[in-house]
Amino acid sequence: MQLSHVKRACSKKYVVLVSHRFIITLMSIITNASTENLERLLHLFPVATLRARWPLKEARKWSKQPKEMPKEEPKDVVCGFAANARPRSELVEFVQENFSCCKQHVHVFTIPKGLNISTLTVPKAEKIHGGTGEPYLYLTQVIFSVVIADPAEEDEIEFLWPFRLEIMSGHLIVRFVTMEKNLSSYFNGRHCWIKDRSVDQEGILLAISNSSKGEIAKTDLHKGIKKLWDDGFVDCRRTKYKKPYSVADETMDHELGIRVSNPELYTVLKTATLLDVVFQVDKGAACTVSAFHMSPSEGTVIFPRYSEKKGDTDHVIREILRHN
Repeated sequence: MQLSHVKRACSKKYVVLVSHRFIITLMSIITNASTENLERLLHLFPVATLRARWPLKEARKWSKQPKEMPKEEPKDVVCGFAANARPRSELVEFVQENFSCCKQHVHVFTIPKGLNISTLTVPKAEKIHGGTGEPYLYLTQVIFSVVIADPAEEDEIEFLWPFRLEIMSGHLIVRFVTMEKNLSSYFNGRHCWIKDRSVDQEGILLAISNSSKGEIAKTDLHKGIKKLWDDGFVDCRRTKYKKPYSVADETMDHELGIRVSNPELYTVLKTATLLDVVFQVDKGAACTVSAFHMSPSEGTVIFPRYSEKKGDTDHVIREILRHN
């Protein structure tokens, strides 16, 4: 979507871009961000999605890189082009529109009727997109303290970390884009370990909970996911579940599903408390989410892979809640 009929209002703190469809607020976290940090932000998105927005041919022309035997990976070229040559408002728009394609950690909360997400406090973060009836997109700066080997030394590296708050089917959904755990590529391939980080999910979730004055609670998702399981939308190939006096782990061979290939165990699991589960989405479903992890009692869903189509992770969450 291209910005049209745009009016600009400027101050020292932010720039507001107003169109007939949405409002983007470019707070200091974006206006002051280095192009290096913007490149790292864009690297959180799938390469196909990046190339659909900024064609590789155009990016290579900007970088003066020949088509034959490129020195850089296509993702690096496209991210470099977008971070250096495109308006920052365009990057915000891209992050908002394609958030659902990222790897994510999702937390689902039961809320009182009428809760307005604008009343929730989100520390150390700036809202860069969203208004009434829309998801609120936030960015926060995360500083990782790392220990690097060969030779041993300590260093820091900074990232822009996007997360989103939205009301879906009467629930509060807090979604964090999964950050890269292996930082070696940022230190010339040297082995490194994360010693500490300045902001984490637990701290943000605690602040949100405190600002709600205890009115939000983790949603038990057993009913919804078990209905999707029974309907064949998903099947499970690995699970940890509660037995009467113990905890059991089951893993199927060759990515077989428990419901189809082990009906006796499936009968047990239909009434059991599921602690940690890996679900596969049926290949016949019109959904590019191939698999996801769940801890149903904790109200958490993890999408460990990119999805190809915008909105597919939204669809999975919405379907779980619809049957819950």
